[in-house]
Amino acid sequence: MDDEGRLASPVGARGGIWVPPDAKLDFVEGKPYIFYPVPKNWPSTISIQQLNFEELKKLGWTYKESTDKLLDDFVKLANATPNRVLKFVKKWGPLWVCVSHSTHNPDLAGMMGVEIVSFIHPLGPLHGDAALGFSWCSWVPAEDVSNFVKEAKRAKAALSIYTCLKLEKEEDPTDWATLGFSGKLKFADTASAEEKKFIKKMFLCGFVESRLSEVGFSIDPQDLKLQIVSDLGFIRAAWLQLAQAMTAMRGIYVCDGCGDVYVRALKKPAEGKFNFCPQCGKKGAKRAYYRRKKNANLNS
Repeated sequence: MDDEGRLASPVGARGGIWVPPDAKLDFVEGKPYIFYPVPKNWPSTISIQQLNFEELKKLGWTYKESTDKLLDDFVKLANATPNRVLKFVKKWGPLWVCVSHSTHNPDLAGMMGVEIVSFIHPLGPLHGDAALGFSWCSWVPAEDVSNFVKEAKRAKAALSIYTCLKLEKEEDPTDWATLGFSGKLKFADTASAEEKKFIKKMFLCGFVESRLSEVGFSIDPQDLKLQIVSDLGFIRAAWLQLAQAMTAMRGIYVCDGCGDVYVRALKKPAEGKFNFCPQCGKKGAKRAYYRRKKNANLNS
């Protein structure tokens, strides 16, 4: 975790953010694409088995550890020009779109009703379903700029819906449509305002959870810090930061009152001071105060 209580992203064999030494913008049949440098002997479509990061490192690709400002940078792509996306890529790397498991066929769209854009899964690269079949993940080192923009629009729409729900404001229907819920927010005539709000929260949470697939955690044995272990690229780290923003999660701590581990939703505790879980709360602080006072009297 960083100084603000956000979870960091570590180097690891499971994936991570890899940034190319350079990237180029070019047009294919009138559509803008980002092209990445790869070894000359690699095929045009690279299967997960052939994705060798040692070879990419020799070309100048680097592993990015810090995810500071990632979500801010990503959401700005919602209305970005191709050149703005290129600038983002040079800082945060590819989307790593899996060409084996992505589809633009509306008949095969997911339950959300939006087109399916899958991302490479190094941990479980052989996946699929009855409709698409099972196959290995694969990647083409030329990514459609529109995929960056569309995913950023979804992140921005999710944040906008969350903000409206929190502030008791009416959500923009186009935001729900961006997430694939156009025409699906239907309620019974007898549903109360609170029931409608709860259902909307369920839809929103379900969508955000769907973008967090393959995100896990590890403990760095060097300094015993909890870190994110995600698949390739920045995309799941960006959605995890969005989820942290929605839940006001500031980090994971051990309560000085009961000793239990808890997720802190408030600001980071001051260094050198006690912190308490919601169950212990102010009572825990009072008990700690009286313990310190008692110990001070015994030692005087």
